[in-house]
Amino acid sequence: MTTKASVVVIGGGISGLTATYRLQNLGFRVLLLEQQEQAGGRAQSLELSDFSINLGANHFLESHHTATKFSAEIGVPLRRTPLPIHSGVYRNGRIHGLYGGEKFGNLLRTVYSLLPFRLLSPKGCTELIKLVKMLQLHHADLNRDDCMQGRCFDFGQNVQEFFEQKIGTDALDWLFGPGLLGYCFAQPEKIGAATALTVLWQSGLNGKAWPCLPEGGIDTFVHKLVGFCRKSLRVKARVIEIDLAEDNRWQVVTEDQMYTASAVVCATTATEAAKIVSLLPPALRTALERITYSKCCRAFFAMDTSPIPKDWYAIGIPHRVGSILAGISDSAVLAPEIAPERGYVIDALAVDDAADGLFVQENSVVTDRLYSEMRKFFPHMEPVANWSYVHKWPQAMCLSPAGALQSLEEVLENRVNRPSGLFFAGDYLGIPSLNTAIRSGLEAAHSCEQYLSLQYSTGDN
Repeated sequence: MTTKASVVVIGGGISGLTATYRLQNLGFRVLLLEQQEQAGGRAQSLELSDFSINLGANHFLESHHTATKFSAEIGVPLRRTPLPIHSGVYRNGRIHGLYGGEKFGNLLRTVYSLLPFRLLSPKGCTELIKLVKMLQLHHADLNRDDCMQGRCFDFGQNVQEFFEQKIGTDALDWLFGPGLLGYCFAQPEKIGAATALTVLWQSGLNGKAWPCLPEGGIDTFVHKLVGFCRKSLRVKARVIEIDLAEDNRWQVVTEDQMYTASAVVCATTATEAAKIVSLLPPALRTALERITYSKCCRAFFAMDTSPIPKDWYAIGIPHRVGSILAGISDSAVLAPEIAPERGYVIDALAVDDAADGLFVQENSVVTDRLYSEMRKFFPHMEPVANWSYVHKWPQAMCLSPAGALQSLEEVLENRVNRPSGLFFAGDYLGIPSLNTAIRSGLEAAHSCEQYLSLQYSTGDN
């Protein structure tokens, strides 16, 4: 059976939902195909025992102007979280505090953690100052609200290589590395320098970073967007191939049906796009195949008390400590509405090789292992959690590895060899974030509209 549409959007994550929403509003007949049982992609939440568990992305930043405007447009305005991101890093048997926000007192508390050289050595503090000065010189590039922000730092290095050559590694090992583990779910040698430096700057080093959330949490934003796209959405529709037919229309083949359309927006991950699009020019296929994703295994534990200090969001465990645990966090600090008044859900995170080892284990083994690991650092924890939930995530955050942004930008800007009517959306098209996902969806819809308007005006459709 063949179904016709003006546009087929493949992938029901944030970028695909955004593109569908915009194209619908422009008057196009759209089909949105999502292979999972529900849309939302890497911003999904799970309702469990009066808790709302964020399985993936869970907040924006105030500097994300595209996300702020778009949220207001769909009727879900953003608000500041009650607290900035206060966190800590474990070293030498204790937790050292790092305090966010613009208050001078918070800066002094962070300096107090650093200057006695308990978290960083004198060399590490010098490296910290050097990096902050370097990023301040490029703050305009790092704060630009476009999909390719931060590409000025994409010199073909991962962040480990960047620090080794330009900064020094003491600060990376004990301060920046744990932060990147929490934001990117990967070790520094797997993260592109452009991605890592932009994340570090926007999430704290600029001194003005403050997270914000949709009213009611990220699931409110997702549900509202899914609601707008409901009439176009087909779930459990795994796309096998995208090809161009003889009549210049696109064919999108799923396991049980074929769809034809005048245009296609591929809003999958980069690796999936490289697999399913038949007519990719070699340079574009190579650029997409360079994109990599982190992997993580997360265990959520419902507890009556929290091992994390009051009002802190997360604690990072440096890789050099030798634990399979990369860190723990409490999302209810930023979004109190996701948890009952007297309750905590602590998120224990393992990444990379440690995650690989847990993927093959039964969930009960995973929870026992990670809970036992947490108690090594926080022996005062409750002996047993009230309940637990395991989320295994083989493709978590886009890492935009060394050189990926530059090569992708060069290929996509060269439209000569690109198939007409095929457009891409996804957070891999820039520094990965919910903001980039939304912006890429809007840009894909705009490009699609221009293409279809031209086709209709020339009578090709």
